[in-house]
Amino acid sequence: MAKAHGQLTGRPGLWLSAPDRAADLLPVLAAAMHDRSPLIALSIQAEPAPRWDGMCKGSATLQPHTAADGLRQALRSATAEPPGPVHLAVTADALAASIGHDVPPVPALAAAAGDQPERQPEPVPAWPAARRPVMLLGHAALRAQAGPAVRRLADAWGCPVVVTPLAKGLLSESHPLHAGTLGMAGQALVWRLLHQADLLLAIGLDATERPTPWPSQRPSLNIGSLFHGEPAPAADLGRTLDALRSAHPGPTDWTRAEISTHRQQLREACDAGRVPGRLNLGDVIDALRAALPVDALLTVDGGAHRPLVGQCWTTRRPRQLLMGTRAAASGEALCGAIAAQVLDPLQPVVCLLGEDGLAMVQAELRMAAALKLSPTVLVLCDGRPLRAQPAAVPRVDGIDVALLAQSMGCDGLLVDSVRSLAAALGAPRASDRPLVIGAFIEPVASLDDA
Repeated sequence: MAKAHGQLTGRPGLWLSAPDRAADLLPVLAAAMHDRSPLIALSIQAEPAPRWDGMCKGSATLQPHTAADGLRQALRSATAEPPGPVHLAVTADALAASIGHDVPPVPALAAAAGDQPERQPEPVPAWPAARRPVMLLGHAALRAQAGPAVRRLADAWGCPVVVTPLAKGLLSESHPLHAGTLGMAGQALVWRLLHQADLLLAIGLDATERPTPWPSQRPSLNIGSLFHGEPAPAADLGRTLDALRSAHPGPTDWTRAEISTHRQQLREACDAGRVPGRLNLGDVIDALRAALPVDALLTVDGGAHRPLVGQCWTTRRPRQLLMGTRAAASGEALCGAIAAQVLDPLQPVVCLLGEDGLAMVQAELRMAAALKLSPTVLVLCDGRPLRAQPAAVPRVDGIDVALLAQSMGCDGLLVDSVRSLAAALGAPRASDRPLVIGAFIEPVASLDDA
C-alpha cells in the first residue's frame, strides 16, 4: 500500500516493519526502487540494523537526538529525482522523539506551478537528419507531467509513440499515433516498428525501463532520460520538447496509414490464441473495459497474465494502471487497489490477480471490508497449481474464491463465460464492501514479452 501511495500521489508512503523482521523489507525496497516510488521504510530495531544502501536511495539509523534531521533528510531524498525508497532503522526511543513542526512540505503530483522552482529547458540537442523518428516515452516524462508537450510534438511530427509500462497514459491510447507498450505482449511487432525508424527519441526513459542489452542498432537521442551513471535531469522537460518542436516543426515521413496498420496488427497479435467458447484473459480485459468508466484504475499483479494486460488495458491518462514488476511481492495488486480507494473512495478500482497472489494477501480483503471500500477484485483461476512443487509434494489445487470472499465480509461469486462475467460486472452491487469474482479462464499462453 505504501508503494502504491507513492506512485499515485508523489508523496512518500510509510512502510513500518516489525522488530527483527528487517528481511521483509527486501521485496518492498526492490519494487519501490524499480518503480521509482517514493517510500519511507521504517524498521523498529532493538539492535543495530543492517543497512540497505544498495537496495534504496539511502539508509540510516535514527537516534533520539538525530530523529528530526534524519526524517527531514529522508523525505527530501525519497522525493528527489529520481524518487525511490529510503530506509530508516529506529529505536523505540527515537520513534517517540518529537520532530517539531518544521518538516519540509512534500508537494503533490499536481502541485501548482508556483510551488515548484522554475526550471529552464535543456538546450535543444543536435538533430540528426532523421525523417522517420519514433518517440519512446518513459516514467520520468510522466513524473515531469510532460504529457501536453509530448502530444504537441507527436501531432507536429506525425510519428509513432511507444511507451513503457510505467508511462502508460502519458499519451492516450485512443490517440492514432500511440503504437504500443514496450516489454509487453506483441513485442515482435513493437520492435519491428522501432527497427523501421531512423532515430529513437528517448524521452524520460529510465535505466530500469531500458532493455539491456539495447536490441536496436538505430541511433538514439536522449532527452530527460535517466541512464546508469547519469545525474537526474533538472531541466523543464515540457519546455525542452516545445523548443525541439519549434526548432524542428516537422512533419516526418511517417504516414497515418502505416501507423494504423501497425496498431491493427498489434491488436490481432494480442487476440491470437483465444479458445472459442471459453473464457480467455483477452475476454476478461475486454469485459472490464466495456463495463468500467474510462477513468477506472486497474491494479495488476505479476504473473503470466501481466504481458497481455500491460499491452491491452487501454489508458486515457497517467496512473490508470498500477502493475507490479517481476520483482514485486505476490498480492501487491490488492494492496494497491485498497490504497487507491483510501485516497479516492469515489475512484472506480479493479484489482486483477491470480489465486497465488490472493492466497498471500487474503486477509487484506477483511480490512477492505472493515474500511467499507468497494474495489472489484477479479481472481484469475486457470487450473494451475498454486505453486510449482516437487513431484513428491501433494498438489495444491485452487481455492473457492467465492467462499473465501464471503468469509472475509465481501461479496463473492464465480464466473466461467463471457456472458456470466459481463452479467457480474453489470449487476447492481453493494457500495460498502469489495466484490470478489473468481473467473475460470483458459491458461494464458506464453507471449513474446521479452
